[in-house]
Amino acid sequence: AIDMSGMYLTDDPADLRKHRVADGVVIGPYGYLVFIADGEPEQGPLHVSFSLSRDGETLVLYDTDERGNQVIDQVRFGPMPPDVSWGRSPFRSTEWIFFTTPTPGRFNSNFTPSVSVYLPAISNGAICN
Repeated sequence: AIDMSGMYLTDDPADLRKHRVADGVVIGPYGYLVFIADGEPEQGPLHVSFSLSRDGETLVLYDTDERGNQVIDQVRFGPMPPDVSWGRSPFRSTEWIFFTTPTPGRFNSNFTPSVSVYLPAISNGAICN
């Protein structure tokens, strides 16, 4: 588990303390956490005190004061088209891509699974003799 208590999120790299993550906010093992950038922190601990621009900007996650406020991660994004999400590629963590089906709180996926699953055939050559 990762305890995010006291970390900071900001859309202004010059203002690292724009939004302090509330005490008790934890990402469970193999889990996901969704922050809502709506500028309405009074709605709960996952609502941040700023909104993101659809024209693009920078989002930064800083570590706690006790650990020196080092940058944990940051991303600069450009203009966002409507009705898509943007996130790390499920195949290359350094690549960011658009998703036509958002998957908040789950693994990023850029495909829709079918109802059928096809498994490869495996044979032992000795049996075929």
